[in-house]
Amino acid sequence: MLRSLVLILLIVNALFFGWSRGWLNTVVGVRPDRQHEPQRLNQQLHPEQLLILPPGKTRPVAASEPSSAASAAEDSASSASGVEAAASASSASGNNASTAAATASAPPQPTVCLEAGPFDDAGMTAVNTALSGILPRYKWRTNTVDIKGLWMVYMGPFPDSDTYDRKKAEIRKFKGVSFEEVRTPSNLNPGFSLGRYTRQSDAEAALDNLKERGMRSARLITVRQGGEMNFVRVSEATSDLKERLEKAKLPDKKSFGKCAQR
Repeated sequence: MLRSLVLILLIVNALFFGWSRGWLNTVVGVRPDRQHEPQRLNQQLHPEQLLILPPGKTRPVAASEPSSAASAAEDSASSASGVEAAASASSASGNNASTAAATASAPPQPTVCLEAGPFDDAGMTAVNTALSGILPRYKWRTNTVDIKGLWMVYMGPFPDSDTYDRKKAEIRKFKGVSFEEVRTPSNLNPGFSLGRYTRQSDAEAALDNLKERGMRSARLITVRQGGEMNFVRVSEATSDLKERLEKAKLPDKKSFGKCAQR
């Protein structure tokens, strides 16, 4: 058995040796040096640039190719240009950052809260027209509040300064009666207010008392009716905007002033 196995191994080795030498190419049909993956040749990149040199030979340098020194010089110049470009970019970035920082650090302009009113619904139409050319709509808002009515015991208006002075002297003769000059609205100028009341009944009682004391020319004026009224508020007005708002032509010659706490 062992002799048969040795004999088989000898025969196989002899056949492999003959095949590797190419003695059995015509018999077997498979050459030992044949390329088994020919598709790899199609995957080569620029095979024409390959140069096979025998041992001990070096590749000649073509005249058109730059020398190592020239390449090094070009690399150095490229690096220097890159450094200069980076420095310029860094400088520009620094300048932009400085400008942004200066803008951010600039103190904001002081502002004040301004308010005008009250206006009824008809008056708000005129307010919208007056403010449309001064600031955008989102810069101001309307606050609707429920306010009390206001009545005034009034004397006037007087046709001339002489009548005005004579009536002032007459009022001063009545003890315990206080008064103040009325300048607005224009249809009540010049005149005197002998008291303002938030209830009509109180105003009527005060008027009756003055007439009993001899002030026959006094009368009752409704300054405003009670109910919902509108106030226009600009929460943040700069000095320039404040100046323009003060020139706005509002109904009943009303103007902007400091916001009231409600």
